[in-house]
Order: sequence, then C-alpha cells, then structure tokens
Amino acid sequence: MPDRIESYKPLLFEKDVRRIIPWWEPNVIFDVGANIGQTAFELSHAFPKAKIHSFEPVPKTYDELSKRTAELPGISVHQYALGDQSGTVSMLANGTSKRNKVLPDTSDCRHSAEVYAYTGFEIMKILSIEKLSFLKIDAEGYDMKVLLGFRKCLKDVDFVQVEAAMNDYNTTHIQFRVFDEFFRKNDFLLFKIYDQVFEFANGRQPALRRANPVFIRKDLCNLEGVS
Repeated sequence: MPDRIESYKPLLFEKDVRRIIPWWEPNVIFDVGANIGQTAFELSHAFPKAKIHSFEPVPKTYDELSKRTAELPGISVHQYALGDQSGTVSMLANGTSKRNKVLPDTSDCRHSAEVYAYTGFEIMKILSIEKLSFLKIDAEGYDMKVLLGFRKCLKDVDFVQVEAAMNDYNTTHIQFRVFDEFFRKNDFLLFKIYDQVFEFANGRQPALRRANPVFIRKDLCNLEGVS
C-alpha cells in the first residue's frame, strides 16, 4: 500500500446514518482542516461514491495531503483556508502539526505562513456546488468562523460536524453550547456526539475536554409520530 494513511478505521457516523437514515447517500463532502488526510481517507472508504473536497492551507501539510491522497480518485485537495470573510490570513505553520491554526492579527509567530481564505459560500460558487451532503470542520478553534462563511448556504447542507469544547477548562475550542445555539437558530438538530476526549481538569477531576458533535438539517428528519 502506498505511504498515505496507515490504516482505515470504520466511521461510527457511517454506521449510524446507514441504520437511522438508510436512504441518505452523500454526493459531495467538504473536509475543512484536512491536515494530511486522516478524515478524507476514512470518508473515501465509508462513502466511495462521494466527491470529497479537502481544504488544507498550510504549505507543508498541503504537500503531504496531496501525496497521501493522490491515488484516491474521489478526493480533490485545495490549498485554501475557509473563514467568515475572504482575504489573506496568517496561520501557525509548524510542519504538518494537527495544531496548526489561524493566528490572531496581533500574533507574532516565527512558524507562520500567509494563506488565502474564502467563505464557504464563495467556494461553493467557485466549485459549482449547489448542495453539500456533509461538512466536516476541524479548524482548531476557528470552526465558528468557518461556519459563519456558510451562513448563506446552510440550507443546502445536510450534516455538519464541528470540534467543540465540552467544558470551560478547554479554551482552545468553541464551547458546545455556542454551536448548539447557532445550529438551532439555523434549523439544525443534534444528530450525535462522536470522538469524546477526556482530560483531568486542573489535574484533579475527570472531565470531557472535547468532542465532535454532528448536526443534521431539520427537514431531513421525519418527526411525524414522535412525541
């Protein structure tokens, strides 16, 4: 096997969605914050008929992503960031680290790179995509900015996955309650919470640090007869 991703781990989301909504079949998937293709690899095996667009703006990480997904025909890679507005942003660019992220305007970091960002609405227009089946966001605390860039077209997205802080000790990620309120206002419901990661808050009490909640567009749900 080429040196891409070492192993395939079946997605729990795939199992759940095939059991709960067996008629749903994804056509287009966005992998925002793709790193070296870990999630893209899993998604391509789970949904081989889907077209996957992976976005990774950090140069070294993008190069590695391109190499590792080169033989996966359903994946296209793009060296852009996504955010709430278009323009140049500064990113932490420490090799292929999973912790690379958009930096504050006031940050002075020697491991940084200037990259270009589009809004989700703009990139869907550029790629001539009218409907998005699954939007995965892993942007190291920038997830809400990415979401805001999709505001004009969220009605055309079936599922959205974000990375959320699950307690106040986690100041890196956006709090789950903030995401939940945003999605409720935009006619989405919570589908399920995946990838729960624990920590010891202040070194004493066990606490859930972060997780990947998935939200489903409300009109995909058949709520008749549910009380």
